Amino acid sequence: MGDAKQATYFYRTAFGFDRVAYRGPETGDSQRASYVLQQNDIWLVFTTPLRHDDALNIWLTLHGDGVRDIAFEVNEIPGNGTGLTCIDHIVGNVEDRQMDNWVQWYDEVLGMGRFVSYDDKDISTEFTALRSNVVAIDDRHVKFPINEPADGRRKSQIQEYIDANLTPGVQHLALKTDDLASELKTRIRREASPRHVPAVLRAVPEIPRTLSGKTVELAVREALHGRPVANVDALANPDSLEHFRRLGVELAD
Repeated sequence: MGDAKQATYFYRTAFGFDRVAYRGPETGDSQRASYVLQQNDIWLVFTTPLRHDDALNIWLTLHGDGVRDIAFEVNEIPGNGTGLTCIDHIVGNVEDRQMDNWVQWYDEVLGMGRFVSYDDKDISTEFTALRSNVVAIDDRHVKFPINEPADGRRKSQIQEYIDANLTPGVQHLALKTDDLASELKTRIRREASPRHVPAVLRAVPEIPRTLSGKTVELAVREALHGRPVANVDALANPDSLEHFRRLGVELAD
């Protein structure tokens, strides 16, 4: 990371991680500063190079802040935080037609079998598409979705990632919580203010968006209150409004 100290502060204040270890100039390492964060079964190490000739600077120049390495832990480690319990999954993006090769590698080397598969008909929008296979260990506690680009009207988001990152890599990692609603309310209260915390949190299939992909919050509000929505023709997915109309009736009862 370009600033591991700042990232550590953010993860401690926003997500409730504890800083459990540090190595840097103060401990005798003049080359790098590393911070170890922990919450339940989640362990993160943030490292910043301190010398101009450190190889990590080349990596940062090419890729920016990101995931450089993944480690497996087999022992259960207790902890307290904001309700995050473990890493649910880690998503990797690979080049076109390379997904099956990596699925085979995870199976033969790590014993992680194919859990579920999606083709470009399952995961696509009007403009972009991808193919995905999820590999996992037998109890599903360790899961790796592996994505590759598929043809669409525009460049696949997976190809955009590879072009920007200059190489395949980790697109994101997802942290698991047993109480998502409480976790979201805690984060909203901490990062915004108590008055921003909603009384009701609901999962929805999709949010109305414009043809350019911008979400339209005003359309959601109007639909929830049973009022006409203006400029419906400008929406890429006008059918999504029906869910909010029904939800508004349900909440009013």
